Amino acid sequence: MRTLLRGGLVYDPTAAALRQVDLLVEGHMITQVAPALSVTADQVIDASGKLVLPGLMNAHTHSDQNFMRAVLGPLPLELWLVEALEYAPPEPERLQLSALLGAIELLKCGVTTVVDNLKLPSGKELAALDAVASAYRQVGIRAYLAPLVGDLPHHQALPIGREQYAPADLALLEQRSALPTAQALEVAEEAIQHYHQRGGRLQCWVGPTGHQRCSDQLLTGCAALAERYQVGIHTHALETKAQAVLDQRRYRQPALRRLHQL
Repeated sequence: MRTLLRGGLVYDPTAAALRQVDLLVEGHMITQVAPALSVTADQVIDASGKLVLPGLMNAHTHSDQNFMRAVLGPLPLELWLVEALEYAPPEPERLQLSALLGAIELLKCGVTTVVDNLKLPSGKELAALDAVASAYRQVGIRAYLAPLVGDLPHHQALPIGREQYAPADLALLEQRSALPTAQALEVAEEAIQHYHQRGGRLQCWVGPTGHQRCSDQLLTGCAALAERYQVGIHTHALETKAQAVLDQRRYRQPALRRLHQL
């Protein structure tokens, strides 16, 4: 398959300026770039007035939350997360639709790669992961799936004591308690094994949810999995002042220093 892009604008780093050129793409490779190419092609695209550049990357998203937009108010992150607990991870079919919506929006904005830090429904992890992967394959986007895992309860992720919670809020937080460390690592490893060395546009990474909700044992276990399978680690780190205060109180050192040591 030969595709010719006519009259597109590309950045010339030697001249530090845009110049108008034709680009010939054969298969998955750009094979010629020059003004007014005289070649035949299976497809010709008029790119005049348009900038031709590599696909953009969305380096962090949660596809399971696409249908939650505007459902919750503009709260500080910690309070938003408590409110979001009322919305359990959707069933695999709904997760698939949610991922489809996100992938289509991304491609329309020039994003061709996404890192998806998604939350999976308990007991249906692999089915949900397959549903999301199916959505990404259908759309054709490149995706790195990093399912969220954590082993510390939600109420331990705030620098306040149990006595400061309203009883109903504390009950909700404990109802959505985290997985035991060994089970969280098992979920992460099963997900990686399920996609390991399949090739193509999909990969699976390790996704510890964030330092405030992960024990040292879970974080070092995730690092060991990443090393064993040669995959990436994707996490949240030091998003809010509350997290910074919590780590300083709990570990007597800043969060990033702790992560570096681990």
